[in-house]
Amino acid sequence: MDQISKLSLKIKIIQIKASVITNINLALQQNAFPVITDIEIENSSEKDLSNIELSVTSSPDFLIDRIWPIQKIRTDETLIVEDCHVELKADFLRAIKESLKGELLFVLKDGDKILDEVKIPVQLLSKDAWGGINVLPEIVAAYIQPNDAAVQGVLRNASKKLEASGHSGALDGYQSKSPKRIALLASAHP
Repeated sequence: MDQISKLSLKIKIIQIKASVITNINLALQQNAFPVITDIEIENSSEKDLSNIELSVTSSPDFLIDRIWPIQKIRTDETLIVEDCHVELKADFLRAIKESLKGELLFVLKDGDKILDEVKIPVQLLSKDAWGGINVLPEIVAAYIQPNDAAVQGVLRNASKKLEASGHSGALDGYQSKSPKRIALLASAHP
């Protein structure tokens, strides 16, 4: 009997389940990519829950806190939060120079009483670090930095190469509206 009572103490009767992207950077914010992909609240208690609230905060402070008011979750019901959108703070993410450990904290409250609390660790990446192929691979182009000094050097060399071959050094690309000019520019890379 003693072992059974110990086991029953470990069972959560009200539980938050959340799925989040664990590698977060500026590209996700710039592309409005959802960081929280799924939130469920499971009520396995013996009573309905009314007028409760779910909140999410972050540490460090990389997202704008969000609160979801919840009118009712019946006994033995799982509520799926439809709008999981949270806003990431662009200035904070832009300032990161090296990877940082962070966390999202989900808290379900009934007034001042905490019904459940879940901490999910995340990795905050610098703006030029990619979160990996599993997270929105189509934004790999977001890591191209056209104002980088190396890009300016490539453009300068291409312009000099054009001038040396008797053409205009202007890098006017599609503005010229000439497929021949575009081909010429493309062939001028070092």
